[in-house]
Amino acid sequence: MTPSQAEIHERVQLILQQARRIDAIVRALVTFSHAGVTEGKSVPDIRVMLSPLLAEAAHLSRLGRKSADVTCVSHCPEGLEVVGNPQRLEQVFVNLITNAIDASPQGGRVELFAEETGEQVLVRVVDQGHGIPPELTQRIFEPFFTTKQPGEGTGLGLALVSSIVQEHGGTLEVDSQPGAGTTFTVTLPKAMARQSTL
Repeated sequence: MTPSQAEIHERVQLILQQARRIDAIVRALVTFSHAGVTEGKSVPDIRVMLSPLLAEAAHLSRLGRKSADVTCVSHCPEGLEVVGNPQRLEQVFVNLITNAIDASPQGGRVELFAEETGEQVLVRVVDQGHGIPPELTQRIFEPFFTTKQPGEGTGLGLALVSSIVQEHGGTLEVDSQPGAGTTFTVTLPKAMARQSTL
C-alpha cells in the first residue's frame, strides 16, 4: 500500500524535527563542555509555555522503538510558563520521558505532572519501571555513566539534562525505589508578569 501525501508530509516533518533535535544535542555537547553558555552567549531568559512544550516532548519521545507499548500522559495546567530556552528545555524533557519509556514495562504508563509553587514550577516525570538501585541514583548524573545495555545509551543524557537545568537556574532530583518506579523532578523559575516575551 502506497502512503498518502498526508502520511509522507507527516513523516518528512518528523524527520525534520529529529534533525533539529540532533542539532540541539550536538550544541548541547558543546555547551556541556563550556558550562552554561550557548554560542558564546548566556542562555536566553524568555517566557516558555510549558503545556505545549511537554506535549511536544512527549510526542517526540513516543517515536522510539518501545513507545507503542507505553502510555504517556501530561497533566499540565494551561497558561503555566517558565523561564528559559524552549529548544533546550524540550531536550530536557525528551530525554527524561524517553528514559522513562525505556524503563517502563510493556503496557506501562509514564505521567508528567506540573505545578507552580511560589516563584518556581515543578515538573515531575513518573514511570512504573524497574527503578534505580540506591547506590546508583547519584552516579546517573555523571558523564558517560549509564545503566543501559551496551549500545543502548551513551551515558551523556542525564549529565546534559542536569547541566541544562542548572543553566536555567533550576534543580533536578531523582526519587527511585527498585521495583517501584522512578520520579525525576525538574524545578525551574516561573515566568513572572514583569518578564517580557519574544
